[in-house]
Amino acid sequence: MPHSQRLGITIGLVWLGMMLSILVTLPPQEMQFLVLGSELSLRISGAAQLAVLMSLFVCIGVEAVLRSHPLERSSRPVLHISFWGLPVSLTFLALLGMRTLDWWVYQMILVGLTGLALALVVSLQYQSLSPAKAPWPGWAVSLLTYGLELTFLIILYGLRWRSVLSATGILIVSSLLALGLFHTPDQPKGRQWFYALLIGELMGEFTWALNYLSVNAFVGGGFLFLVFYVATGLLNQGLSQPLTRRIVIEYGILAAIGLAFLGYVAF
Repeated sequence: MPHSQRLGITIGLVWLGMMLSILVTLPPQEMQFLVLGSELSLRISGAAQLAVLMSLFVCIGVEAVLRSHPLERSSRPVLHISFWGLPVSLTFLALLGMRTLDWWVYQMILVGLTGLALALVVSLQYQSLSPAKAPWPGWAVSLLTYGLELTFLIILYGLRWRSVLSATGILIVSSLLALGLFHTPDQPKGRQWFYALLIGELMGEFTWALNYLSVNAFVGGGFLFLVFYVATGLLNQGLSQPLTRRIVIEYGILAAIGLAFLGYVAF
């Protein structure tokens, strides 16, 4: 089956799931935890349950599309886990947006835009498997990854959840997206996973500390994105070549400019 048909089936399943989220409400599930000596009640809504199910469909669909690539068919099959984070995060973001829209026309527009965005992302990921032809699909995927990370950080930080929830959510999302940024065929997978988990842990720690401050969603999310951008940039450089003083100074200047801008906005 051609990759375009596999992609069409995946987009169709996402559309179906998003429309079902409008028409059908699954019963919520309650779970109780004891975290750091205090009781935590976690209510998993029907929308969250549907989001998990849709994420599984998206991962399976993305894997099916990428495995149809000529270079992948001629080599030993492997899981393209580093490519899953961006489509799954985009699906989660779309479902979050569905909850904020009341009019069904706006919801249907969001459903259509989500399908188009997913088609664009997966198509770019498919083309990036052939970097010898053109490197721009990989650059486009990285740009979309940073844009989605910034959007997620602003939204998740703005929800003002308890630190154990917000920090964990940002840890997971940042790890998944960082794994896609660190994807290079000629580097050991173990090192890429280690760097991605390191980024996620760093983001979770910063989120936990930032929750003690009273800053708005834009400033808090912007600061977290600055941490994500600088950390992934330095580690990505370290994957491909030894870090030099010039590279560290460049990222330091970018961090200083970003902090100055956020400070100006906050005060």
